[in-house]
Amino acid sequence: MAESLLFDMQEIETQNTAAGLQPEVGRVGDGKLPHILVVEDERHIARLIEYFLAKAGYSVSTSETAEIGLESAKQQKPDAVILDLTLPGMSGLDFLGVVRKDPALPDLKVIVVTAHWFGTGDQTIKDAGADALCSKPVSPTNLIKTLSDLGVFPPNN
Repeated sequence: MAESLLFDMQEIETQNTAAGLQPEVGRVGDGKLPHILVVEDERHIARLIEYFLAKAGYSVSTSETAEIGLESAKQQKPDAVILDLTLPGMSGLDFLGVVRKDPALPDLKVIVVTAHWFGTGDQTIKDAGADALCSKPVSPTNLIKTLSDLGVFPPNN
């Protein structure tokens, strides 16, 4: 499966390049493409999100912890963060609290993706500063629509 996923990502990069886009999967965007930072500790989920966002034409990078994600957000200045709540060390809710108080990240869009909390915890997540919520398993169509609703449009659409 990993070989198939890598092949598909290379094919997508080739198609985007042919369309005049310069895919930046796994690297910080250069301003040509909207850049998304994925903060997710489950590698297979992070890779799948990275895959379908890259397929849509976004530049994507990943972080496995909230602490690394905070440093990446400050350095990369992404257009949006896709954030898991259940992370090792600092939680996703704590990440949100730090981001919302950081003057260097005033307009950062944060979409929380989680298999937990939905229903009774939605308001807690929104009160913590999430711009939007998506449930796991993540639907590529729903996530890209949510990004678009927040003003972070995919260049391929």
